[in-house]
Amino acid sequence: MLKKSLFILFVLFYSFCFYGQESVKQNVRGVVKDNITGQPLKNINIKIFNDNFETGTTTDSLGLFLIKNIPVGYYSIYFSSVGYESKFIQRTRLVSSRELYLEVNMDVSVETLDETVIFSSVRKDQPNNPRALVSSRSFTLDEANKYAGSYGDPSRMAINYAGVLPARDNRNDIIIRGNTSNGLLWKLDGMEIPNPNHFGATGSTGGPITIINNNLLMTSDFHTGAFPAQFSNATSGVFDLNMKSGNPDNYNNWVQLGWNGLELGSEGPVPGDNKITYATAYRYSFVDILAKMGLTLPEKVSYQDFSLKTNIPGTSLGNFAITAIGGKSSIELLDSDKPTDQWLFENNGEDVSNSYKMGAIGLSHNKQIGDNSVLNSNLYATGNRVENVIDTFSIENPQPFLWAHEKSEEIRTSLSTVFRHRYSSNSDFSFGVYIDNFNTNFVDSQFVKGNYRNVINSIDRQMLLLRSYSDVYYRLSNDFRTYFGVNFLHFDFTGENIIEPRLGLKWDISDKNSLSYGSGLHSQMQPRMMYFVMTEVDGDQHYTNKNLKFTKSFHNVIGYDHLISDDLRLKLEAYYQYIYDAPVSYSEPAYSLLNYGAEFYVERMDSLVNEGEGRNYGIEATLEKFWSDKYFFLITGSLFDSKYTGKDGVERNTAFNGRFAVNMLGGYEFVMPGGKRSMNIGLNLTYAGGRPYVPYDIESSLDNREVKLLWENAYSVQRNNYKRASIRIGFKHNFERFNVESAIDLQYRTDYTSIYFDRLDLQTGEIIKTYSMGFYPMANVRIEF
Repeated sequence: MLKKSLFILFVLFYSFCFYGQESVKQNVRGVVKDNITGQPLKNINIKIFNDNFETGTTTDSLGLFLIKNIPVGYYSIYFSSVGYESKFIQRTRLVSSRELYLEVNMDVSVETLDETVIFSSVRKDQPNNPRALVSSRSFTLDEANKYAGSYGDPSRMAINYAGVLPARDNRNDIIIRGNTSNGLLWKLDGMEIPNPNHFGATGSTGGPITIINNNLLMTSDFHTGAFPAQFSNATSGVFDLNMKSGNPDNYNNWVQLGWNGLELGSEGPVPGDNKITYATAYRYSFVDILAKMGLTLPEKVSYQDFSLKTNIPGTSLGNFAITAIGGKSSIELLDSDKPTDQWLFENNGEDVSNSYKMGAIGLSHNKQIGDNSVLNSNLYATGNRVENVIDTFSIENPQPFLWAHEKSEEIRTSLSTVFRHRYSSNSDFSFGVYIDNFNTNFVDSQFVKGNYRNVINSIDRQMLLLRSYSDVYYRLSNDFRTYFGVNFLHFDFTGENIIEPRLGLKWDISDKNSLSYGSGLHSQMQPRMMYFVMTEVDGDQHYTNKNLKFTKSFHNVIGYDHLISDDLRLKLEAYYQYIYDAPVSYSEPAYSLLNYGAEFYVERMDSLVNEGEGRNYGIEATLEKFWSDKYFFLITGSLFDSKYTGKDGVERNTAFNGRFAVNMLGGYEFVMPGGKRSMNIGLNLTYAGGRPYVPYDIESSLDNREVKLLWENAYSVQRNNYKRASIRIGFKHNFERFNVESAIDLQYRTDYTSIYFDRLDLQTGEIIKTYSMGFYPMANVRIEF
């Protein structure tokens, strides 16, 4: 594998060095709008520059701008106007194959100095959402691509941020501040979407490969705590993703081939004088292509995904957009195709089949009302389906026997409407209503003690979730901002009503120092399958979890931000989270649903009650050098403690209490004369504490012929500390009408010590440990035209 990777690297480097150095130019165009009303802004001053070039222009009456004949490369862009806070876009890339198209939103300034424009210290880490005053940051497509080990995946990119850890190798589930990965909310263009990852499990939020196409993303936000009231039904964090609009004037296409798959993409205007645009991409798994070519692979893996956004602007009824995303995947791990010495267990084997499908499609509407108000609405539907089949066999009984079968399906239809109004230059108000209907079909059965038993059974069951929020954003000055919001939730399945207050404060003490504080209550319904876990009582089946309430988490965060120089900042945050109403078990007093997501399989525990508690607290540090002078780095560290209390009242470590994490990330770009070609090198180092786990009760498992855990020792033992190194080498070449990018990502887990999962052999009592792949290469080539 190493020789193949080095050969690929040699080919990429040879192609990089072969071509000429002539200069190539391209255009920058876009539109500038008011951040609240969406109204186009005219006469906005625009300045685009780097170390070797500078020019500018202003927007026209429709808020549009065009700057022609700019040499390809990286640029910073300033947007400024009297009466508006200046906007700064740092290090955006202009390539030869397409125009750079920008959609920029600007906020009204509280203080206006007569005809004087002052550039504010807006930085790339600041979130798009002005209401997110703490524990939030923005990220770009370029970051997702340039971070070594991220593979263009938003989740894998986010594990480089302070307080964020991977749940396990080879999957992108993320742990935020010691919380379960299930506490994460995924939003795409206003839609709350199910797990957007291939090979997902029921109720999970991650998987090995993302369905989200990073080539279609624009600048988006990531929140890790105390987030605004517009986000609800989540307790740990929010990915608020935005899909980019197509260029309204020119077409752009790309082909990308890598070990993640073959991808085709396109964006541009729909033919006709209607200003309708599209952006779309389709991807097909590379391993499936190899299999169809006749190559024999150890695993049968297949996946494909599709994304689309269509904008329909400027009708009399307002602006419309359609967003769609979907993917399907399957994998078969068949011991029956292997010799007996390669079976998972010594004397018996398993055939495991998994398939996952998800999709979301939505229609959004934006209508300006007067000069200071806007109404945004979304009507959308989402769905996901999981099917798992496990057959077992042995040397004595080689015929596969169905041991377990899960078929879970959920369809959600949603309507949301948000009204925003600007009272004055220093205050605005918003009010939103969300209506969600869940149609669930969960069936999960296992062969236990001679009979098949339904663990979960839910056929065509409906759940209705009603939510509304209201908030006020008030700026005492350009230096002091306040936010107050309140959320209301009603869950008709249990009749529960919840009120969640939210608060945010931020004070820019000077141009280089700021303090921030955030606080609020955050609630989340349980994984919906858990409401339908069956309990057998006197031969009858009962739903003993049907009255479970939402888990609640009270967040408190205080932060300090110091801008050491224009491109170097230090950020410190301390947080405390108190969790209550967490589901715990009578039958296993050490069990808590707060540990959900630690393993592949989620224990279908019955007879749960909302009597558990938890607490997470810690301190995080970030030292970040924004891209300038051809390099960047990001160093983050976290010290934390994550505890929970079960039904027995004993406080224990959660499954995610690694206690510490350190991450170091950096990159440098070598630009050839003329700026047409470049090579970049990135490095990523991670060191984190090992995760606690529940050991097997081997004696009881062998006696009962099913896996039993030693709950009295729950999470008192830990895995070894985790170490990982990644290096990324990429090449870029701009031709006159197209550009070529290629990269190889090499990831290494030291000493092969990271346990991916372990299983108990119910015949021998042996614990079979499967380790993460020590050396993991990833490569791709992209042609854009």
